[in-house]
Amino acid sequence: MSALFLSDIVGDIPPKRLISKNLTDIEVAFNRRHLPEAVINLLDGCLLNVRARIIGVSGSPGAGKSALSACLCAKILEQGKSAAVIAVDPSSQMTGGAVLGDRVRFQGFEVSDRLFFRSLSSGDCFGGLARSVFGMTLYLAGLFDYVFVETVGVGQTEIDVRRLADIVLYCVQPGAGDLMQFIKAGVMETPDIFAVTKADFGPQADKAYAEIKSALSLGATDKVSNRVIRKVSAQTGEGVETLIEDFAQFSPRDKNEACDFFFEKIVTELYGAFGLARYREQNAKYPYAEDRFKTFQERLSLLKQGVRFVGG
Repeated sequence: MSALFLSDIVGDIPPKRLISKNLTDIEVAFNRRHLPEAVINLLDGCLLNVRARIIGVSGSPGAGKSALSACLCAKILEQGKSAAVIAVDPSSQMTGGAVLGDRVRFQGFEVSDRLFFRSLSSGDCFGGLARSVFGMTLYLAGLFDYVFVETVGVGQTEIDVRRLADIVLYCVQPGAGDLMQFIKAGVMETPDIFAVTKADFGPQADKAYAEIKSALSLGATDKVSNRVIRKVSAQTGEGVETLIEDFAQFSPRDKNEACDFFFEKIVTELYGAFGLARYREQNAKYPYAEDRFKTFQERLSLLKQGVRFVGG
C-alpha cells in the first residue's frame, strides 16, 4: 500500500502520480469494505480540510454531462482556479466491464497540475455512484477548488449524489421528455440547478426550459419552486460562466450527514439490517458536538461496540 500523508491535503497540489496512488488505495479499501488505519486517518484529515465546492453532475444518458463538465473545467482554469473530476461509468451486469469513456470529452486540454480526471466503474453499486466515490471525493476536496462528481446516466431514483455534493447540477437534454416527466418526484427534488444542455438547439431548448419552469411552479414547497434553471451550451459556451457564478450562491452541505449515509451503506453491506440497527443505536448515544465532525475513527469504534463480531 502506498504511503498516505495528511500533508498531501495541505498547501500546494501534490504530483498527479501521488494523487492517483492515494485514490487507488482509497478505492481498494472501500471496495474491500475494510478501511485500514492509514485510510481512516487520511479521511479524517480530509474532513477537517475540505476546501472545494463539490458539484454533482447528474442526468440521463446522452444529456451532455461530460461535455458540460469539460466546458466548466476549462472556464475554471481560465479563472486561475483548480478542478478535479470523478466520472462514474456504468458496469456491465453480464461481464463486469465498463467503457470509462467520459474522459473523451476532456481531450484537447493542455497538461495542467490544476486539472485532475479520474474514471471509475459503478461496479455492483446502485444509486448512480461507485462505492469508493465518497472517500475519493473527500480526498480531492482538500486539494482542488472544485470537484465535479459525474454520476452514471441515471433515472429517477439514483440520487446518492444528493448526499455527497454541495450542489447537484441536473442536465436536461432538449426533446428528451415532456412536462409529465419533469413533475415526477425524483427529478424535481434532487437538483439545485437544472441545466438545459445543447441550448444551441434553439426552439427545442426553449421548450425544455419552459416545461421545467412550469413543473417547478407546481412544487409543494418554496425549496422546490426556487430551483435555478439555466440554458447552457458546451459547443458555444453559452451560460457556462453564469453557472459558475451560481455555484457560489450555495452553502456547503453538512459533511456529517454525508458521512453517516455512506458509512451506513458499508455497515449494511457487511452486517445487514441487524448491524445497521446496532450501529445507529450506538451512534444515537453520542450526538454531534456543535461545529464538530464525528470522525471515521469514532464511527468505527461505535460500530465495534454495537457489533461484537466486527473483523479487523
